[in-house]
This record gives sequence, structure tokens and C-alpha cells, in this order.
Amino acid sequence: MTYDHIRKTRAYGGIRISWDLGNRDKIRNKGLRKRMTEYVRRDFDVIVAGDDDQLFQRLNNADGSAVTVRLVSNDAQLDQAITNQAQVIGVEGTITAATQKTPLISIAVTGGIYQFLGDMEIRLSDFGKFSYANDVLFSLNRGVYSFRDLSFLSLNPNKASAISNLAQIEEVLVDNCQFKNATIALTGFDYDSSKIVITNNAFNLDSITTSRRPLLFTLAQTAPASLNIALIQGNSFTTDLMNTGTSFIIISTISTTNDAFSGNIQVGDIIQNTFLCKEAQLKEVRGIAVINEKLFTISPVDQNITIRSISNNTFEFLATGNKEKCRVINLINLGGSDFSTQSIYVQNMNSNLIKIQNYTKARGIEFLLGQTSDFAKQSIQVDHILHNDITYDGADSHGVIIFSGFPASTSKDNTVVVGQNGGFFDNHFHTTPTTGFVDIFIKNLNADPSNTIDVFVHDGGKGLSEANGDADVATEGPNINITP
Repeated sequence: MTYDHIRKTRAYGGIRISWDLGNRDKIRNKGLRKRMTEYVRRDFDVIVAGDDDQLFQRLNNADGSAVTVRLVSNDAQLDQAITNQAQVIGVEGTITAATQKTPLISIAVTGGIYQFLGDMEIRLSDFGKFSYANDVLFSLNRGVYSFRDLSFLSLNPNKASAISNLAQIEEVLVDNCQFKNATIALTGFDYDSSKIVITNNAFNLDSITTSRRPLLFTLAQTAPASLNIALIQGNSFTTDLMNTGTSFIIISTISTTNDAFSGNIQVGDIIQNTFLCKEAQLKEVRGIAVINEKLFTISPVDQNITIRSISNNTFEFLATGNKEKCRVINLINLGGSDFSTQSIYVQNMNSNLIKIQNYTKARGIEFLLGQTSDFAKQSIQVDHILHNDITYDGADSHGVIIFSGFPASTSKDNTVVVGQNGGFFDNHFHTTPTTGFVDIFIKNLNADPSNTIDVFVHDGGKGLSEANGDADVATEGPNINITP
């Protein structure tokens, strides 16, 4: 008797009668021959479950319709796929794009892998590349977009956005792409949620100009406007030349109109990226620039940027001769109008490796309040500034500088707070020559008692210098408070 949950209980019985004729040893089967003539019995352990699952399951949208996939190898096929509202586009080979592409729905564009249902993936192509001469290649509307395993080559010497947007985006993922003289420029339009993820890409530019910057995040001149940058991780940025006034990454709420304006940018982590500038044109180049700016002073603004982390990044700014004013990590509130507020908050600024060579007036890390209105409030707060390693060699340069105010301004309630909820310690500074530099310089030009700079060390009672490898520390001006 046997039992399994497929066939249930089974019973059998039988009688076998046999006898030998002749010499028993000669006729009896042995070994494999004996095994092959034994009575067949079912091994009930073999059958343990039924298979009622479908062998293939169609990938559907939420409404039950099928996800549409198109493979394209030329510009006409790409245009047709976008016109037909294909949701997944696999790019095969090199496509020379003659026109700007404006998809009306969410799309995933890939030159390799398409991921779906979380952790499932399918390879649609072995190589996908775009070359284009337009100001913008992909101009996105409201929706969810991903660009993966692609190469972008811009033939435009001026503007070169591979990816930009016309309306507030819900999500954008750019992963494992190559950008040759090509950039990303995304704008926040309203308070709807957005999620931007930029990971594992390589940006290589012959030169960075004011109209061609690798990553640019701004807000539309509307009220209100917002943007959410979830992650910038594992990217490499390389340029042969940085022109005056340019940056690798700009995160800015700049307002260029006389209208009242409210803008907010939320940033998650900017981590594990590498930056290499081989040469600079003259002066004023930056690695990561975080800027609130109001150009006109008639209408009030409310500008806020919040960042969880700028950490574990590597920066090399190299130059021949003596170039001027390299600011590697730059937080700045600038301008303003009466009754305006501008605030920047960074939770963690840790473990960045910074090397600056042949720049005068260089700053490894700079926090700057630049008030131009008597009734504007500006603030910068950084909770943790730890384990950064900064090398520099030019005259009038500093590893970290904290600066507040203009001499002619009588504005009030402007504050810089560093380390209060974390600390300012274990940062290391290297200079050539080894003397004559101020590693940490704190300066306040505004005499009103409400304008303060507060630094908290929080390293077992050590002073600011001792806690940072016996760094050279200097202060200038009133209302500067350093707490061990």
C-alpha cells in the first residue's frame, strides 16, 4: 500500500510462482541482468507536487493591457516607437538623431538590460548609442522614465542636454550610461513628488562651459516649485578644461525675475562620485555648487535646499600655472530681497578626498552667506563635517572657509551653524609648502549681534585645531562662537 497527495492511497497484491529448470547456478540472473528483470514498483517519493503554474506569463500594465516593447536601430524607428507610445525601447547599434524626442508617456530606454517586476530583467540589446546635434535629445513630460546601458555623444558645441524636461517628472533613473560632451539638465516645476536617481554613469567632456555642465538641477520661475533628487552615486566626471564660472554639479533655486518665488530642493545622497578637472581656463570653478540666489530685490523669495549627505567623493582639480578661485564643495546663499529667506541644510559632509593643485584663493569646502538686503534672512547648517582630507598649495587658500556678510549690509538674523547636531573633527589638511596657510578660516563681516557663526567641535573636549590634526585656525570679526 502506498500514499501520496496526488494519487492518494493505492493498494496492490499478487502472487508469483517460479521454479528452476536445470542447473540453478547457470540459469540464475546476476547483477544488472537480475535488476532488469525484477518486479517494477513505483517509488512514491518521486511525486511530491503538481505543476499548475503557467509556463509563461505576459507582462501587463496595471489595467491588464500588455506592455509594448520595440527594438529600434535607426532614427525613423525610434520616432515611430515614440509616436506609437511604446513603453520599452531597446536601442540596437548607433542611432544618429535628427530631431528632439518628446515622449508623451512614461518610457524605459535601454541599450542593454530592461528590468521589471523589481528584480527581473531581460536583455534587449548588446549595445545602444545616440549621437545628436540638437540642444536637447530627450525632452521629458510628466511621467516615469529610465535610461540604462546607453551612450550619448553630443555634436553640439554649446548646449548638449541628452536628457531634459518640459514638466514636473515623477521619476527619472539614469544608470550605467556614457556621456561624451553630453549632459543632464532637469527642472522642478511644482510641488508634485519627483524622484531622480543618477548612478554609475561616466561624464566625459572636452570642456565645461556655462551652457554645457554635466549635471544641472534648477527650478522653474514659478511659485511654488520643487525637485527631489534621491541619489547621485558612483558617477565619474572628467573634463579637459573648465571655463570660468562653471561647475560639475549645480543644485540651484536661482530666481531671475521680479516675481515672488518659493522653491524647495530635496536631495538624498551625493556619494562615491569621482571628479577630475585637468585644466581650468582662468578662475571660479566648482565641483559641487549648492546655491540659493535672488538676482532682483523687489519681490520676496523663500528658497530652501536640504541634503542628507555629500560624502565619500573624490575630487582632483589640477591646473598649470596659477589659476584662481577653485571652490570644490560650495554652499552659498546669495542676494535676496526684503522679507526673503534662504536656507541650506546638509546633514553629513564626511570622508571626501579633495586635491587642489596650482590654484590661488582655493577653498576645499566653502560656506558663504552673501546678504544684499537689510530684511532678508539667510542660514547654512551642516551637522557633521568629519574625516575629510584636503590638499592644497596656492596662496590665500583655505581647506575650509566659513564666511558671512557684506560690509555695507545691515541685515539681521543670518546664521551659520556647523557641528551642533554632530561635530566638526577628524578632518586633515595638507599644504605645500607646509607653513603659511590657514586651514580653517572663519570670518564675519556683519556686526549686528543677530548675525552669528557657531561651530561645535564635539570631540571629547578638544578645540577646533586639535580635533582636526592640529589644523591652523583663524577667525576674523564679531559673533563667532567655537564650542569644544
